[in-house]
Parts: sequence; structure tokens; C-alpha cells
Amino acid sequence: MVEGKYDLQKLRSVTDDVIIKTDGFGVFKNPGKRDLIRRYALSSGVIILTDSDSAGRLIRKNIRGFVRCPEENLTDVYIPKVPGKEKRKKQPSREGLIGVEGFSAKDLETLLSPFEDGAQVRGEKLTRSVLYADGFFGGDSSAVKRKKLLSLLGLPEDLSVGEIIGASGVLFTVGDYRKAAGAAQSDADAERITDIKITNTTDPMKAGDTAGSEKGENMIKTGLTSVSFRKLSVDSVIETAVKAGVDGIEWGGDVHVPAGNVDAAKYAAEATVKNGLEVISYGSYFSLGTGADIFPVLDTAKALGTRNIRIWAGGSERQAISDERYAELVEEGRRIGEAAAVRQMTVSFEYHPGSLTATAESAIALVNDIGCENIRLYWQQILKDSPESNLADLKKVMPYLTNVHVFNYVNGKQALLEEGDGVSSWKAYIAELKKSGAARAVMTEFAKDGLPENFIRDAAVLKELLK
Repeated sequence: MVEGKYDLQKLRSVTDDVIIKTDGFGVFKNPGKRDLIRRYALSSGVIILTDSDSAGRLIRKNIRGFVRCPEENLTDVYIPKVPGKEKRKKQPSREGLIGVEGFSAKDLETLLSPFEDGAQVRGEKLTRSVLYADGFFGGDSSAVKRKKLLSLLGLPEDLSVGEIIGASGVLFTVGDYRKAAGAAQSDADAERITDIKITNTTDPMKAGDTAGSEKGENMIKTGLTSVSFRKLSVDSVIETAVKAGVDGIEWGGDVHVPAGNVDAAKYAAEATVKNGLEVISYGSYFSLGTGADIFPVLDTAKALGTRNIRIWAGGSERQAISDERYAELVEEGRRIGEAAAVRQMTVSFEYHPGSLTATAESAIALVNDIGCENIRLYWQQILKDSPESNLADLKKVMPYLTNVHVFNYVNGKQALLEEGDGVSSWKAYIAELKKSGAARAVMTEFAKDGLPENFIRDAAVLKELLK
């Protein structure tokens, strides 16, 4: 699949296979052509060979959105980013890059050689966990490292984590990756390259590194969720946070900072910063599937001065809805992710029973199916599960994790962290968070009897566990 007629003509000199042109963005308004692409993808698979500029990337992403077929049925092949213009054009393209038509037949034959005789040669696939462990996402410096890695692999330097995984085993081998990864690392990090067996996986691992920071055990911050004290004013919530000595606040959209109330957001933001705290996140009560508009939420988060927004993943668990309904929610999540990415924001799903993130497996599947680098997850313990089970799930979602909600229940009632198994459970969870080395916040959600003094006690225990 290519963009225009000149691309098609050039490719005709290389292959006798069926070639579909998207007519640029025209495919978005052509239901018949979209259906044709979908049918080819489901039957024999489709190779996407669009230009390497932003328009080509947008076409790729939208094709994946409407085709909705198994990941292995769509394969991305990329031309290098080469400055210049095609001979037929008087002026270069907007980004000054040569398109598919500008490459020689020999170059295109090389790009398509893994697909000769209609059989794609597939090797071992990378996983998101490996890229995370090797420092290519999840940290402030990971984007720079990833750019160098892609350059060494001969791929466009702006590929996402999901696109790197998709290209692995097709455009480069695991051996190629290990060599390039070693060269891409700084001397201090080179020995960290993961030396493990990478096996084929059905998990595309599509999330990115928008929420991470530099590695280090001391990168975990403490916070208060304003929903814990719905009856208190903004100033009283801030006063409680200051007394507790936490680092920041997640302002909730239910009472204190309603979506669309930019003035309330600005007041909360200014008062928070003035008191030496930071706005960790915007805890919106936006949920997939309700028909609500995400843009007031984005505007409010911007006014708060935060780059992370917490939303809900619908009101039903995965097994309770049809595949068609799930696909609709995934598409909505993708639109939200793209809208947030324009504003350089991360959107994190609440990890909660009764939603599409009720389990680690369904939460990971949702993030991967949406396929936006800036769509991530929160985590909290599930009360019906054992501490051991919760710890296992925390390990599973760790590569996708932004922040954590902290609470403790004893005999079905909100308790102090120091009561029951609270200290032992959270000691284990925090040890795992420290091990990951990524920057994130652990925020106490609600307090025993709804009392600020009990939150302050919990904050003291939490800070002690973080030492």
C-alpha cells in the first residue's frame, strides 16, 4: 500500500503484487477503499509503505485504526528520511523529504526482499519489557537513546516503541538489535543491555515513554488525592498536604477542579505551587463510553500545569461487553491519546474493578490495543486479592505504570496504613517500585474516617517505607 500514483508506478517496476494507493488522505473519506484494505489485510496481509514524513505516519496510524485486524496482518516498511525532492517536482515537499517515488528500484527491492514470493520472513520479536529494561523508554534520556538506536538500525528516528517492536523480526533481527543497543548506550549503561532469550510474542507492547524520568530509587514522590477530602476547600486540602509533608497533589475533577472550570484550575495550581507543592496529576472523572468531550478535561489539565490526566476505562469489564463495543472504546481511547499527545500530555487509566482495567491482563490489553505511547496505567491493590496476587499484578503492569494510589483496608473498612497487613503489603509494593527505578508518585487515596489527621499519619508511614 502506497500513497499516490507516482509511488504506485515506481513500485510496479519492483513487484507484480497487488498495489493499493491511499490517494493521500483520500482513503479516510473512501469507505469502499477502506473495506478493500481491510479485506486484503484479513486474507493475505498488507505491507504499508507510505512516505517517511508526518503525513505518511498519520496515514499509517489511521489505517491501523480502521482495519482492526490481527497485528501480524499489517506490516510497516519504512523508507529512510532523505532530504531532497523528486525530479518531477519544482519544489520539495513540506518537510523536504524524498517520498517513495524518489527511491531507486534497487532500494525498494531491498526493502521488500523479506516478502519475496508472498512469504514474509519473520524472526524473533522484541518485547516492550526488553526495551524498558534496556533504557529505550521510561526515562528522560530514553528518547535520545532510542533515536540513536533507530539510526544505527537504519530506521526513521521518530518511530514509536510499538513501531520498533513491529519492525523487529522483519526489518532487523534480535542480533542486530543487541549490537545497535550496545552502541546506543552510554558507557555507564552499556553493561545493562538485557541478555535474555527474546521469544515471539502476541503482545505488541505499544505504550511509550512519556511518563518516565531518570532512573533512581529516590525518584518516587508522595502525594495526596483531593478526592480524599471532598468536603474541604482547596486551601484546606493544600494545608493538609503541607502538614503531611508530601510532595504534591492530584486534583480531582469531581469537586475541587471540575472539567472545564479553568479559573478553578488556575487557582488550585497557583495555590499549590505557592505552598511549595506540585500538581502531580489531574484526577478527572472522564470515562470511556459516556459520550463526554475530552477537550474540557485537556484544557483543565493545562490550566493546572500538569502533564498527566487520570481517566476511567468505561463502566464494564472486558468479558461483559461485545467485541464490537470493545473496538469502539479502543478507538475512542486512541482519539483521546492523539488529542493529548498534541498537548504533550499522558493519559493514565484508573486500575479498577468494574472497568476494562479490572485485571492486569485486561488493562495491558487495552493499552496495547489503543496503541498510543502516551496512554498508560495507574495501579492500586485490588481488595479481594491477596498481597501476593497484587504484587504479581504490579510487576506485570510496571512497564506501563505512571502513578500509584495507596490505601489500606481491614475487614472491609478503610484503615490506617499501620493497621493489619498494611505495612508489610506496602513495603513489598514499594520495594518493587524502587526496583523499577522510574519516576512516579505514590498518592494516598482516602483516609480512615475521612480525617485529615489520619491522612497525616498514613503519609508518615509511607515516607518511612520509601526510605
